[in-house]
Amino acid sequence: LYECSGAVYNSDVTYDSKRIVCSSAANKVYLFDVYTGEPLKIIEENGPVRFVEFNKDPLNQDKIVVAHDRLKSDHKRSIKLYDLKSDNLIWKQDHESRCIQVRWCFFDKLILSAHENGEIVVWNAEDGHLIRKFQAHSKEVTNLSFDKDRMLMLSSSLDGTAKLRDGVNFEIINEYKTDRPLNTCDISPLFKNENNPKNHIILAGGQAAEHVTTTASGEGKFQTLLYDIIHSNELGSIKGHFGPVHSIKFLPHGDGFVSGGEDGFARIYHFDNDYF
Repeated sequence: LYECSGAVYNSDVTYDSKRIVCSSAANKVYLFDVYTGEPLKIIEENGPVRFVEFNKDPLNQDKIVVAHDRLKSDHKRSIKLYDLKSDNLIWKQDHESRCIQVRWCFFDKLILSAHENGEIVVWNAEDGHLIRKFQAHSKEVTNLSFDKDRMLMLSSSLDGTAKLRDGVNFEIINEYKTDRPLNTCDISPLFKNENNPKNHIILAGGQAAEHVTTTASGEGKFQTLLYDIIHSNELGSIKGHFGPVHSIKFLPHGDGFVSGGEDGFARIYHFDNDYF
């Protein structure tokens, strides 16, 4: 057990489950050995690290992309790409609006950053130059999720909508409207599955604690919502948390999902036989 010196905002594990990287509010990026828990690298940054992710080449996960906030008014919010083999900073790009997530896309050729002002910015992964940016939502973009080959991107927002886009031109394919702020989203790994396709997405969030007068899950809209990815209609809702849901992910085989909430619980759900 290794205790980080600040809150951990996110973590990412390599495909072989040997290394895990964590972003920390203590202005650090931690790289750990999964089996021993020993820190392999600690990278110091100029502000709280909001997000970190390994590149997605399963045979060569040797790079991480990092988004950090600013600690002082004269510091810059930055997105950085590191080579873990050489410990070199490959490139750095400063930005104004706080970055919520930064993700690899399109066979590690693109990097996408989601921002507090509702923008999504597309960066060239090789040299960091800005390719384009667009207004994805009217409020903060809270999460980016992808299908298996990362050719489809799903974004969620505090504006209560989720949007499905193609991962090349980023044109809108479908939009999903809800009655609550959304913090997180995910695409089923069974989407386009040859044997047992499930064209589903899950969405979750809920009203912030200061905006509700009761802890009842129905009042705060803390249920997880199941939507049809093609027809964009709500198929059902799943209760569980008694506070806003901040993280949600389908299980690898699509037979359930796991969620993390402000109530301090991580919950694992398994779909019953009727789902299949």
